[in-house]
Amino acid sequence: MIHEVIRTYGLQRAISYLCRVAGVRRQGYCEWLIRRESRDLLAEADYEDTLLLIEIQEGKKGKAGYRTLHMILRNEYGVVMNHKKILRLTGLFNFMQESGEPILTGRWRRRHRNTVRCLIT
Repeated sequence: MIHEVIRTYGLQRAISYLCRVAGVRRQGYCEWLIRRESRDLLAEADYEDTLLLIEIQEGKKGKAGYRTLHMILRNEYGVVMNHKKILRLTGLFNFMQESGEPILTGRWRRRHRNTVRCLIT
C-alpha cells in the first residue's frame, strides 16, 4: 500500500509519515522493499515447480499424494524437493485428487487432526 501511494503520487519524502499512518516501522518497510526482488525470484521458481507437480499429477490421473509426488520427483526427474514444499505448493494452488480429497492424506493428517492443547492453570 505504501509503495503504491509513493509510486502513484511521487511522495518520496513522505515515507516516514506513510509508515506511521500504516502502523509499520520505516526500517521494516525498507527491508521489505529490498527483499522484493528476491521474493519475485522465489515466486517464479515456485511457479515452475508447481507446473512440474501438475504434470506429474496429470500423468497419475489425479491420484498422487504428496509422498508419491516426492518419490516421482526424486526418482524420475532427479529433482530434490522437500515434502513440506510439496505440501505448501499443492495447498497454495489448491491441488485435489480425483476423488475430491486434498493431497494431504493418510497418517500425517490423522496425527495432527485431533491435537488438543491443554492449558495449565
